[in-house]
Amino acid sequence: MSERFTRENEYYYVATADAKVVGILAVMLLSNYERYRALGYADLESLHVLPEYQGIGIGRKLFDTAIKILLKNGADKMIIGVLKDNHKARAVYQKWGGVLDDYRQLYIKFGESYGEVFYKFEPLEEFLSK
Repeated sequence: MSERFTRENEYYYVATADAKVVGILAVMLLSNYERYRALGYADLESLHVLPEYQGIGIGRKLFDTAIKILLKNGADKMIIGVLKDNHKARAVYQKWGGVLDDYRQLYIKFGESYGEVFYKFEPLEEFLSK
């Protein structure tokens, strides 16, 4: 895994295998969601792993990278927004210990709206792989 791009309060990483990018991570020290930003949450904005590389630990390594970066920069809690109907990702976040928040919102993309739910991870240090 290597850091590819960093801006103030934003970190982007890629995971590589077989000489290609197989996963990406974007983490923000301040949440992009207004509600959670006001509550002091960091934001795991994006974590994607190619389907053929899922289930072998790459996603978990990216997740741990996000936590380490946030802890190093003073964050103590993180939110992850996910589409309500993305049951596979939701199962992963629950497996990793995320707590489903009762807040919901609509995610609108290209004129289409989708339900979005949120998983909270706090305090962050409790969610690092052992």
